[in-house]
Amino acid sequence: MIEECSTDKELFAALTAGSSAKEKAKVRKLIAEVAEWPISYCNNLAASYQFEGFLGHWDQLADPAILTSCGSLGVAVKAAGGLFGGDQAW
Repeated sequence: MIEECSTDKELFAALTAGSSAKEKAKVRKLIAEVAEWPISYCNNLAASYQFEGFLGHWDQLADPAILTSCGSLGVAVKAAGGLFGGDQAW
């Protein structure tokens, strides 16, 4: 679903709510990278990043309502640690 929403303005707005212009630029770059994730991105991300973002917090993403729109998905991903954890928690 994140790949499908990568071009949706609601996802970007949810992930950048309350962010500075610099943070928004980081999110824009990360969203562009999402569109390039390989099919097995879950495995590849763990090896490629020191990861503590949403993939490390599945328990926070268990509500099916999260998938009702790209905006609700973005809110949930941000709350669960962002696209990437650590110093890139966007």
